[in-house]
Amino acid sequence: MKYKKTIVLLLAFILIFSQISAYAITSQDVKKQIEDNYKISIRIPDKALNETSEEDMLFFYKSLQASLRNIGEDFLKELIQNYKSRGIDTEVYFDFMYWGYKLTGDFRQENSKVVITMNPPPPKTRNFVLTHVLAHEFGHMLNVDLDYKLGYDNVKNGWDNIEISDEATGYVSDYAMESYREDFAEVFSHISAPLKKNRQITFLLKNPDSAVEEKIDYMDKLLKNNYGSYKGLESVGFFKPKGPSNWSKEVIETLIEKEELPGYYEYKYQGSISRVEFCELVIRMLLDEYGLGNDLEDFDDYKFKHDKFYDISIYNKVSYFQVYSVYKAYNFDIINGKSQNYFHPHENITREEAAIILKNTVEYLSDEEFQKQELKFEDEEDISSWAYDAVEFVNSTDIMKGMSSGKFEPKGNFTYEQTYTTIDRIKTLYR
Repeated sequence: MKYKKTIVLLLAFILIFSQISAYAITSQDVKKQIEDNYKISIRIPDKALNETSEEDMLFFYKSLQASLRNIGEDFLKELIQNYKSRGIDTEVYFDFMYWGYKLTGDFRQENSKVVITMNPPPPKTRNFVLTHVLAHEFGHMLNVDLDYKLGYDNVKNGWDNIEISDEATGYVSDYAMESYREDFAEVFSHISAPLKKNRQITFLLKNPDSAVEEKIDYMDKLLKNNYGSYKGLESVGFFKPKGPSNWSKEVIETLIEKEELPGYYEYKYQGSISRVEFCELVIRMLLDEYGLGNDLEDFDDYKFKHDKFYDISIYNKVSYFQVYSVYKAYNFDIINGKSQNYFHPHENITREEAAIILKNTVEYLSDEEFQKQELKFEDEEDISSWAYDAVEFVNSTDIMKGMSSGKFEPKGNFTYEQTYTTIDRIKTLYR
């Protein structure tokens, strides 16, 4: 009987282990997912494959997956399909750089194939695929696709008709001055993978009548008229500056006057804030207002971390401070990911997700009991069960209220100005 029990336990262990192994995802699994999803082929030199561990290779492919998604999954699939319908395949080739730090790329068409070449550091360095460079090369692919659709002269003439009175304000980067093709690709990359601290984009925000805005408007029109998957500038993470709403104006002007709002947030008000931006602003409040780790002694320990979230990296449009903020907030039990190993930093944060982070932040600052108030929103039943307590908390404490419609709109996006005002309320209530 004893031996039978042992055999049964052994078989059970083997069965469980085999099931775990069956569900363990490999680097080749992720590579195939990308290739099947986007209908592309990915080519990597044998040298890189031979000297790279499975763990590093898995990280690399998941990084690429996140980078493509952040440029715009549906849009890229439509663009690639356009070429496919003409009998032209798409290949992404990684020719890794084993020296230097400048990340570059290249786009070319070879008969029945287009090749996007990327030159990142090798996978073992655990550096992210640079989304901005990848977006630039897809910008070239887009430019040529529009030539097929509308004709080269028609597309270029519309671009050339934009008058540039000052080179310093007419281009999104110095590299854009090289040629029409490079200018077009750079504008696309700044739309789909905006660099927050880029000097030309900063200038554009303060001078909305520049030639750069005309180019963005022209590209926006081309995309809307020719790509069904494209839903406007904000859908790819770019929006034009507007003044704050009347209800938030006083708070925002005070924050700007006190220099408590980072400069690159000053022109973002009605737009939807991303998960990583929301996290950054919460941590900035904790550091600036409450002095929690204000000396940033542990900054270097956090800014290159990759051990929890594959998509939190400076090479995925996440700044050093945002990387720091996510891991700091995670260690404070303020935030969590949306799925295993993914934070989804560039997704818009919903109102109920924001409520949870705000509640966790207050609980980190104070163990004070709150007087619970019954929720009376028209759409109360739409609040997710996992967020209900948090919505109840922020509503009862006056940190976050419902909309003017009498609804809470839990699945709606939280805006920048709503973020600024709710964080300001926390500072007022919990000094």
